[in-house]
Amino acid sequence: MLLSAYWIGVYAVTNAQYLRFVEATGHPPPDHSELRAAPAVWQGRRFPADKADHPVVCVSWHDALAYAHWAGCQLPTEAQWEKAACGPRGLSFPWGNACDATRVRYHGSRGSHTTCPVSGYPLGVSGYWTYNQSGNVEEWCADWYALDPDAPEIPDDENARDQDVDADNADHPADEIDEWWEDQSESTDPPRPLDPQGPNQGATRVARGGSWNNLSPEYPRCSNRCDYHPTVCRGYLGFRLVKPAAPSGRS
Repeated sequence: MLLSAYWIGVYAVTNAQYLRFVEATGHPPPDHSELRAAPAVWQGRRFPADKADHPVVCVSWHDALAYAHWAGCQLPTEAQWEKAACGPRGLSFPWGNACDATRVRYHGSRGSHTTCPVSGYPLGVSGYWTYNQSGNVEEWCADWYALDPDAPEIPDDENARDQDVDADNADHPADEIDEWWEDQSESTDPPRPLDPQGPNQGATRVARGGSWNNLSPEYPRCSNRCDYHPTVCRGYLGFRLVKPAAPSGRS
């Protein structure tokens, strides 16, 4: 894919950063009152000091967009998010082509059933030095959701999903995804457009990445994508920001 140059947040937006936005604008704080999947963090405009550097969750797409505008930034397009996660080599996971529980926060990694600091799991950074794009929290993207007809199917077989991930195993879905990336780079089709985006309208918005709430090692893949109504708030759903770089640049 061909993208104009951009900056992307090394980390997801934190509770402390979001609090500054709430105090500056009067925007409602995240509503944790009906949180089911994890303990509540925010109580009104307060949260425990040890959660200040955790990613803010229970924010809708509209909340995330409002924060982005206040910060002079944008939500990443799905293409921008994936480029940063896969790195310059187009990997299946930010760090390589095999799932590694020491590099990502997901429930299958035996982490506690909640978020971790945004700087956690430093061994899992991408080739562009972004943290936790595979786990901790799923992240809102700017795009309306549409099915990707070109993306490879990940088998929903429990045995396939729960087996140890081996980058040298030619039967593993990781290899299918790598081959798909190679096929795209060698395609004779016309060049893809600059800065691709999703459809012009839709019912749900894209969220990318895995989260602490996922059990299967398939979810931390860079290719993992979900969709939610833009008013939805979840205890495992946050966001990070992007900003255009030099107008003439390419990424």
